[in-house]
Amino acid sequence: MRALTELDPVAARARKFRIAVRAILAVGLSAAAAIYMAAASRAAHPAGYDPNDSRQYLRQMQVYGGTANVVATDIREWIGSLGHGKRLAATVAVATLALAGIVWFFGASGPGSSGHPGGRGEAADREL
Repeated sequence: MRALTELDPVAARARKFRIAVRAILAVGLSAAAAIYMAAASRAAHPAGYDPNDSRQYLRQMQVYGGTANVVATDIREWIGSLGHGKRLAATVAVATLALAGIVWFFGASGPGSSGHPGGRGEAADREL
C-alpha cells in the first residue's frame, strides 16, 4: 500500500500544517507558562512611591511637552512593561495564538482544501 502523501497530496499538506500549528502552540504556550511561573513579583520603589507618578511631575511634563508628551510617555511605559514578568508571559501567549492562527489560515486556504477558511473544496473544483 502506498503512503498517504503519494495518494493525496492535499491531505498530506493539510496534515503538515496541522502538525506545525500544534508544534507552535505547544512550544509557545509552554514557554508562556514557564515565564509566568518564573516571573517575580514587582519590586516596590525604594522611596515607597514612584516620584514619576506624582501630580507635580505630570504637571511639569504637560507644561514642557503638552498633553501629547504625557500620552506618549504613558504609551512608552506600557509597551516597556510588556517585556517583563507576568505581562511578558501574556504577550508570548497572545503572539503564539496569533502565529498559530496565521499558519492555520494560510495552510488551510490552499487549493482543494475543503472545510477550512479560504478553501473552495473539491466539489467547487469539479464544477469548473
